[in-house]
Amino acid sequence: MVNINDIDDNFLFQLFELMDERNAKLGLARYDVRDYMSHPFYLKLRKTAPKPIEYLFRMPDVVAPLLLRKILKIEKKLIPTSLYHLGMSFLLMGKLKKNSSFLEESLNYCKVGLDIAIDAPYLCWKHPYKHHGYQWKDESEPKFNSCAHHTSRMGIFLDNIEKAFPEKDFINKSISTAKALLNYHNWHYYSNTCTVSYYPNTEDEVINTGAEVAALMAKTKKTSDTQRHLEGLVRTLVQEQLADGGWNYCTEHHYNKLGGKPVVDNAHNAMIMGALADIIDSDRLDEQLYNKTIKVLDKSVGFYFNSFVSSHGKVTKYPNRKEKTGALYDYCEGIIALCKTIRQTDVIDNKQSHELLENIIKKILKRAIEKFVDLKTGDVASDRYFKINYNVQSIRVGSGLLMETISQYLLTKQLLEEEKS
Repeated sequence: MVNINDIDDNFLFQLFELMDERNAKLGLARYDVRDYMSHPFYLKLRKTAPKPIEYLFRMPDVVAPLLLRKILKIEKKLIPTSLYHLGMSFLLMGKLKKNSSFLEESLNYCKVGLDIAIDAPYLCWKHPYKHHGYQWKDESEPKFNSCAHHTSRMGIFLDNIEKAFPEKDFINKSISTAKALLNYHNWHYYSNTCTVSYYPNTEDEVINTGAEVAALMAKTKKTSDTQRHLEGLVRTLVQEQLADGGWNYCTEHHYNKLGGKPVVDNAHNAMIMGALADIIDSDRLDEQLYNKTIKVLDKSVGFYFNSFVSSHGKVTKYPNRKEKTGALYDYCEGIIALCKTIRQTDVIDNKQSHELLENIIKKILKRAIEKFVDLKTGDVASDRYFKINYNVQSIRVGSGLLMETISQYLLTKQLLEEEKS
C-alpha cells in the first residue's frame, strides 16, 4: 500500500509501480467509459428516445457500472490509446530514470499496438466503439475505418519509439500513420487553413483532433504534404481560438453546416494546448506562424488557469462552473498539456515555470490522486458521481492516463531543475 502525505518523487514512483502491477494483474483488455453505449439497445435508444429517457436508462451505469456490463455482456477491449498512454509513460520514465528496462517495456506496448492496427496499406487504428461520432456518420462502411484520434496518438508514440530505438525496425512507421490520415480521412480546404475529419465517413471538424493530427505532422518525417497540412491545421487553431483564449469543440464552419451547440470544455482545450506545445517544440513552422502560435498558446494557458483551475488545484469540466467538477481526464490532460507548455521557454520563462509546477500543477496532481486513486489496489477511477468514485478499471481514462501524467510531471520537474542548475 502506498501512503500519501506529500507527492514527492518517491511516492509518485511507488504509485506508478503499483498501477503497473495492477495492470499486469487485470490485463490490457478492459471495460471503458460509456462502452455500453455501443450495445444494440443503447444504440437504438440514442437514435430514437428523447434525451430525458436516454439519461434515465444510463443511470445503471452510474449506480453499478461493472454489474451493468456483466448483464449486457459487454466485451472488454484493447484500446489503441490505452497502449499510447502506457507506452509513453514507460518511454518518459525510461528517459527520467535512464533505465533500459522501462524503454524496453514501452517497445513491448508499441509491438502490441502494431499487432492490432487495421489491415491497410498505411498504418491506422479504428475506434473500438460504434456509438462514437454516430451523429456525423453516413451509412457507408469505409474500407479502412480509421479513427483520427487513435491513429494520430499512436503515430506520435511511434515517432518517439523511432527516435528512442533508431537501431530497431521502426523506420517509416510514423510517416505511414500520417499518410493514412491524409488518404483515408476527409479534408476540408479553405483559403489558407484546413481541417481533418474524425472518421473516413464523417465531415466533422473537431478542433482537438486536428491539433493532434498537426502534432503528428510536425513530428514525423517532413514531406511537402505533411508540411502543407501541418501549416493549414495550425492556422485553423489560430483562427478558431476564441477571444478569451479557449476553443470550442468544433469549428465555426462545422456548427454552421452540421449543427450542434458550441461548447468549451477542459480536456479538449488541454489536448489542443499540449499539441501546440509539441508543434512549437518541433521547430517546423516559419517565423511568422511560429510567433503566432506562441501567442496563441500563451493566451490559452492564461485562459486555462482562469477558467478551469482553482488556487487549491481543484479542476472543473467547463469554464467557471464550480458545480461541474472535472473527471480524471480533465485533471490529467491538463497536467500533461501544462507540463509540455512550461518546457517551452519561448512561451514561459524558467522562473515562472518552476512556480507553476510547484504552486499549481503539483496541487492539481495531488488532488487527482486523492480523488480518483485507490492506494491499496492501484485502481484508478475515471470520474465521480454523487461523491462516489466511478471505476470501470479503464486504462485509457484510468491507470494508463495517470501513469503518463506522472511521467510527464517527473520528467518536466527534472528538466527544469537541470536548466536552473
